Amino acid sequence: MTKMKWKKWSALGCSFALAAFLGFMIPSGVTRAAEMASAPTVTVQCGGRPLNVQTPNGQKADYGQQVFSQDGYDGAFTVEAPGTVSYILDQTGGADVKNEADLSGLQWTPLSDKRIQLPGDGKYLLYLQVSVEETVTYHCCCATVDTTSPVFVGITAGETYPIGTTFTVDDLTSVEVFFNENPVAAKPDAQGRYTVETQGYSNSCVIKAKDAAGNEASARVFIMIDAYTPVNGQIDHSQRYYLNAKTPYTLAGGTWTMNQEGAADPNMYTGGITVYVKNPGFYTLGNYRDFDWSTWWKNWWKQQ
Repeated sequence: MTKMKWKKWSALGCSFALAAFLGFMIPSGVTRAAEMASAPTVTVQCGGRPLNVQTPNGQKADYGQQVFSQDGYDGAFTVEAPGTVSYILDQTGGADVKNEADLSGLQWTPLSDKRIQLPGDGKYLLYLQVSVEETVTYHCCCATVDTTSPVFVGITAGETYPIGTTFTVDDLTSVEVFFNENPVAAKPDAQGRYTVETQGYSNSCVIKAKDAAGNEASARVFIMIDAYTPVNGQIDHSQRYYLNAKTPYTLAGGTWTMNQEGAADPNMYTGGITVYVKNPGFYTLGNYRDFDWSTWWKNWWKQQ
């Protein structure tokens, strides 16, 4: 055998030996790169909507990513995957997803009919174990199921409360609160409390709450108002007001009386002007156009 042929056969023999060695070193149960390229397709749906299925690797659980309201919700997760499927349904609302390496030794529930029934509203973390021939893969997805309307805590519809009454809203998901048809959502304080607001000269307040799932709640409550604060400094209604010093207030047309509580005699003003008060406090303002002359005349006539 020539020297050239010997080199060719030697190189070929080394190649076969290396391939055999690598094949021996990689166990048959371990997924190779070629097998990884054909990983199974796994889909999960809830209420007809697809969930974001990922590989579990210790990432943060994003429960806000999938929110389901009453529309289309059928009370279950529906799983589509090849091979044999088992699952673990975590209902604790944990912040972190487990790593893939931590899942193999857990107790799994075989999936028989593609549906995983949910017990009700809550935050769910679903793990899936998919076995296709000798390949096992792990998958996960998160979802918040919210079919319940927000609940007002601290107030009850139809009841009357003092000025400054606060309340909170209880719900699984984030909530926006609106007062008196105002399209701009109210802002809570640092403790998540809202203060009941009235509008204009009304002593009632309509409160609406809407959560991230689209569920809504509303309530009308009443406030025990003993004085009003003029809106934008405009006084156009006979009423008891709280006025601040050095603040301009504009009187509507007509003839007005203004009397500070504790003062002997009221002041008289012609409407259409801007007035200031020297001392802050409660003032009673009356406009003669609002005076019930008919009732006054009847009472006066009876006394004659």
